[in-house]
Amino acid sequence: MCLHRSLHNSRRRWGFTLIEVLAGLAILGTVMAGAMIAKARCTRQLAQADRRLAAAAAADRMLEYWFADDKTLPRESSGNVPGESDMTWRTHTQRDESNRILKLAITRLEVFDGRAIRPDEAILSVELLVPALQTKGKS
Repeated sequence: MCLHRSLHNSRRRWGFTLIEVLAGLAILGTVMAGAMIAKARCTRQLAQADRRLAAAAAADRMLEYWFADDKTLPRESSGNVPGESDMTWRTHTQRDESNRILKLAITRLEVFDGRAIRPDEAILSVELLVPALQTKGKS
């Protein structure tokens, strides 16, 4: 009996069972799927960051143009962003009633991306403190 046991131990097989192979493939598949999902999220975030950087650069160019040579900042207006396809801008002005002495207003410049998941949500917003426009009959 001892001889039989020693022969059996000496001819031990060094392979994997089918269950071990399937378990390894399942683990490998889970790791690969997680890596692909993480890469997709990273790629999407990088694209969004690039669009926001492009929007910031375009807003900077527009503000530079509006403030150059005493051009006026459009207070209630909208349009297409020059040089950027699928981007639009809009301005809205509200008078700051808390600061009547200095007569200031807040003009908000918003940039929208038509290719975004939510195109009606601004990807960039800049608030500017500007002199309030005088209306007739008010001081």
